Amino acid sequence: MGLFSPSFAKLALAAGLFVVYVVGLYIYRAFFDRLSHIPGPKLAAATLWYEFYYDVVLKGRYTWEIARLHEKYGMYSSLQQIVPQLASPHNLPALGLWSS
Repeated sequence: MGLFSPSFAKLALAAGLFVVYVVGLYIYRAFFDRLSHIPGPKLAAATLWYEFYYDVVLKGRYTWEIARLHEKYGMYSSLQQIVPQLASPHNLPALGLWSS
């Protein structure tokens, strides 16, 4: 037994596959997703950890961070992995996600 036992090899393989999956998912969401052209922090566009950090670690500062990012990136910005944030609902056609 020891470090190179079959059970350790399976655990190492599973951990390695999980890391490859997470990195691949991040790369897809940040650079190849249909919302990737929207300006904003890439970490916020790919994961929910950005929102978690401002809401939990900084105790509810995410609302102020949204306002700061709208000042920095303009009318709309990518602040969550699925939902683009709009400064105004009148900016919806500017995203170019829906045909009229």
